[in-house]
Amino acid sequence: MPYPEGGHAVPKQPSRPKAPQALSIVLYCAPKPDRASPMLLLIALGLLLVLLYAPQLWVRTVMARYARERDDFPGTGGQFAAHLVDRLGLDGVAVEATEAGDHYDPDRRVVALSEANYRARSLTAVAVAAHEVGHAQQHHDGYAPLWLRHRLVRAAGAIQRVGSILVMASPLFLLASR
Repeated sequence: MPYPEGGHAVPKQPSRPKAPQALSIVLYCAPKPDRASPMLLLIALGLLLVLLYAPQLWVRTVMARYARERDDFPGTGGQFAAHLVDRLGLDGVAVEATEAGDHYDPDRRVVALSEANYRARSLTAVAVAAHEVGHAQQHHDGYAPLWLRHRLVRAAGAIQRVGSILVMASPLFLLASR
């Protein structure tokens, strides 16, 4: 047995026992350093979904909680929106009920409220009306991000229509190319 510098004998290391078959499979399936783990990708996807949908779910929950009618409110959501439009001096802006959902249409200069929010005397109806009148105020003030958003929405609508036509016409293109 060779002696190291200190003069003591170096004990022989015992040989390692062979790894069980299951451990070999786990080590073989362990993530490679150059790839992301599938579990890590699933966790990241889950977090992304939570970040995208949790705020929307929370807003819907709060809006539903405060949607009950209140007798102590002096008017409906539609009346409150009309009051704000008059109070803010937004000439040419109309308030109407719609089936298309709550929105402000800058082209028509209309605050459009859903039937539920237009006719209801609830905190939700008043909050939604104030929110949509806020967009009318932004339009009146020339707020650049509102103008940019409006243009992007228009472009997205046009692209969606063209895409739909192309998808519907794709079988014809396929037949014509044969």
